[in-house]
Amino acid sequence: MTKQTTIISDSNNNTAPPPPPPPPHVVLVPLMAQGHIIPMLDMARLLAERGTRVTFITTPVNTSRIKPIIVRVHESNLPIDFIEAPFPLHRSWPTPRLSLQLLALPLEQRLKNLVPRPTCMINDMFNPWTANVARSLNIRRLVFHGPSCIHIYCSHVFHLHKIYETVTDEFEEIAVPGLTDYDDVVEETADGVVINTFDDVEPMFVEAYKKVVGKDVWTVGPLCLYDKDDDFSARIVRGNKAAVDQEKLLCWLDSMEENSVLYISFGSLIRMNVGQILEIGSGLEASEVPFIWVIKDAEKCPKVEEWLEGHCGWNSTLEAASNGVPMITWPQFGDQFLNERLVVEFLRIGIAIGVKKPVFNYGEDEIPVRRDDVERAVRSLMNDGEVAEERRIRAREIKEKAIKAMEGGGSSYENITKLVEYMKQEPRKVVQRTKA
Repeated sequence: MTKQTTIISDSNNNTAPPPPPPPPHVVLVPLMAQGHIIPMLDMARLLAERGTRVTFITTPVNTSRIKPIIVRVHESNLPIDFIEAPFPLHRSWPTPRLSLQLLALPLEQRLKNLVPRPTCMINDMFNPWTANVARSLNIRRLVFHGPSCIHIYCSHVFHLHKIYETVTDEFEEIAVPGLTDYDDVVEETADGVVINTFDDVEPMFVEAYKKVVGKDVWTVGPLCLYDKDDDFSARIVRGNKAAVDQEKLLCWLDSMEENSVLYISFGSLIRMNVGQILEIGSGLEASEVPFIWVIKDAEKCPKVEEWLEGHCGWNSTLEAASNGVPMITWPQFGDQFLNERLVVEFLRIGIAIGVKKPVFNYGEDEIPVRRDDVERAVRSLMNDGEVAEERRIRAREIKEKAIKAMEGGGSSYENITKLVEYMKQEPRKVVQRTKA
């Protein structure tokens, strides 16, 4: 006789569905410099808006600098917490970057006590010391690259082929090895790479880098477009407070014709001498173009007290491109010379001022750009000729692509979705490695 099993269903017994999994919890560790902190703050807000809990590591000094942003985060009720880590300066450490390594142990202790437990870490490319912290917590670690992908790709390939060891002339033009030849190179100990760029602005280099690095790569920019605050005065308070009457400045801008004002910005690190500042000012005056120029406190003197900040850093480049603004490029150091090539030669939305030599700290008598160079570049950029108008059209087209990338269905929007899903996954067993 065959046994039968009868299943009795109790219609009154409503089994509750299992609770949803907790949201991912990501720790962001920026380099403690303004140009690195601001993009990661934008990314923090973007991730939090998409359902991720974020812990943002900062220092007391930088907390005071970004206080307006922190206030807005708290007002928005986004799930973002800020942890202050005192900057560990010590006589035995020659540079602030090396001093940062002293943050590893106290940061690890703070993160171990967090509830809910972190599931992922994203650190600035200049914070490799965080690898040991992520390893001890057994969580995934992604590297955030703030510079352009053209710079990241070229640096990676140059390192791979030891090109830096063979160069004898620092101003020599160097051919970058093939863009599709290398598929088996890895980004050291990181699980993946997050880049503040978008596919349409440098597609050749994004695809080439993905093939070279051999790991997950998410392009999530332009992050500067995340800030959708309708209050313009709130949007511009993103770093050190400017010593300028904002209402007066905006009224002056409103009185100008469209596309008639030049904005000059050299970033937060470069310090120019008085001679170079006067040359720039004389060239601007000779061009007869209205301008805004931000002068740092360290650069002020009676002769330049009224002048305002030129560009080629990736943050400034992305902001200009995302707003459809053509630019004059004046590279100073680091990635900026490759950014210039991208803007002038590939995108064709800029004019090079002619600088060939990197300069970080200007010597007393060092004046690499003369007033005639400034006047020539400004007049070429701002005139009404056919070439200038075509440049403005290309810039507006890139603006539309940047906006589309960040909107629903766009490449960066979808990459953020994929990144959040990735951070929900259980971490793989961490493999012990010797390199950080």
